[in-house]
Amino acid sequence: MCGNGFLEPGENFQDPTLGLVGDPAGASCPADAVIGSCTAAEQLPFRIEFEAPIGTVPTSTTVLVGYRSDIVSIPGRGASRDVRGRVAVAPPPPFLSTPTDLDYALRLIIVRTSPLADGLLATATFDRCSGAAIPTVADFGCYVEGCSGQGGPIPGCSCRIVGAQ
Repeated sequence: MCGNGFLEPGENFQDPTLGLVGDPAGASCPADAVIGSCTAAEQLPFRIEFEAPIGTVPTSTTVLVGYRSDIVSIPGRGASRDVRGRVAVAPPPPFLSTPTDLDYALRLIIVRTSPLADGLLATATFDRCSGAAIPTVADFGCYVEGCSGQGGPIPGCSCRIVGAQ
């Protein structure tokens, strides 16, 4: 739903410095890419879970996790060391892992030499903003921007956010 404070599947907008964000086929929703003010209070981990269609063997994915930037944040921007330090990819170690924070969404690119397993993809540790309510999964959106295997693109991969652990 456009205007609810975080980027979700079916929404996009053009950021000249970062390129297209969100679903390229979706409707423009720049209201959901507004960066809220946030002073860190405490750290809370959230699980990013992945699922591929039955019978497929994905080895790479790009996931976009939208979040309400007035409730949670990740220190740093882009692919800084601070951002990388807040994202732990599930084992086995990937060939490539690139977390990038956009200040309202976290993009995570993972490439493996072995298949991506269903279940835990990564854990992202967010800062709860001072004075904000304790975040819930409703404060996040998860969208698979791309998923592929040796045979090329795999449609139908999905992700979800699981509450603080």
